[in-house]
Amino acid sequence: MDYINYGDKIIYCAMYLYIGYINEATNFAESQGGGGSDTKDWGREKDENEIEWIRRCLRQATKMMKPMKRKGLSR
Repeated sequence: MDYINYGDKIIYCAMYLYIGYINEATNFAESQGGGGSDTKDWGREKDENEIEWIRRCLRQATKMMKPMKRKGLSR
């Protein structure tokens, strides 16, 4: 994935995660060709500072925007 060309989409997805819209972030990532991700137990930790929370949202958004790897047999 070319992160430079998709930077704005990663930021949008991270923004959804930051404000707590988990389902919208997953739907956005999948609609942009990403594979989504497992966001179970996602949320801000009690002792996590603001900058670390933003970084974690960006890391998760980057993972979510990657295309899904196909599993199964190839012909």
